[in-house]
Amino acid sequence: MAIQLLSNSTKENVSEVFLVLGKRLVDGQLTLEGRSRVVELAEMLAETNVSRLAIVFCGGKQGAMAMSEGDAMRNFFYQHFPELAQKISHERVLVEDQSTTTVENLLNALNKLMDSQFCLAGDYLQLRLVSNDYHIERVVEIEKILPEQGLIGQCLRAGKRAGLALTIPLDINQHLIAPYPYNTEESDAFLLLDQLTSYRVYLEGVVNSAYQRAIFIVREDPEYIANRALRKLGQLTVMSPHDALIMRLAELIELTPSTAEIGVVKRLSKEFGQILVDLKQQLDPESH
Repeated sequence: MAIQLLSNSTKENVSEVFLVLGKRLVDGQLTLEGRSRVVELAEMLAETNVSRLAIVFCGGKQGAMAMSEGDAMRNFFYQHFPELAQKISHERVLVEDQSTTTVENLLNALNKLMDSQFCLAGDYLQLRLVSNDYHIERVVEIEKILPEQGLIGQCLRAGKRAGLALTIPLDINQHLIAPYPYNTEESDAFLLLDQLTSYRVYLEGVVNSAYQRAIFIVREDPEYIANRALRKLGQLTVMSPHDALIMRLAELIELTPSTAEIGVVKRLSKEFGQILVDLKQQLDPESH
């Protein structure tokens, strides 16, 4: 994904940017989880000097939806928090409406900032994420244990290539964290399934030859996190209809040791990722 170079002129100097990460719409509407991210942003704006702040609402259209996730969140912000919205100029409230994944959220938002001409080449820019707790925890976790695959690192490298002195904190408390709004056994299962993301990303890195470190060392943390989550999933009643898939995920981890051939990993990585996507969609409280 191409990142344009910054120019030496700017129309408004911005030093801090909040990226509100997208969440899939349901029936064309923001879900409780999506709304919670905008509410968290609004609470921050009520207590913050916004003179050098910009906001990017992220998220494209999914399927046949008429509206993008980014547009839906921006509209919700203006409709429900009009007084707070007046604190910041409309020019500095941007929408990134092309992405369908978190990595695209970050990189496309960075391009949007370049287009906006809010910052000079060489300027310092602090970027903070706005999302739910589990989502930001996973982004930061992957950055720490799999830096070769981390989204934050990709964004930092893209910013550097564009001439931007960009920083994104690895301290989760430096981001805006909206509490996950559900508390059921089904939602517990969804959150545990999300923990398997680290192993999926690890497998993708093996396939892409991303690691210069010894693979057995790279694999240790993702394997531990995934097996711990699978053990807890096996204890949940709501997962009983999915026992065979949970067993298969555990088997796929065993079949992809650090010594596995690349062809084997490539084939099993696709299966692991597909099972994970299917289960998360079935257990996500916002999918039905």
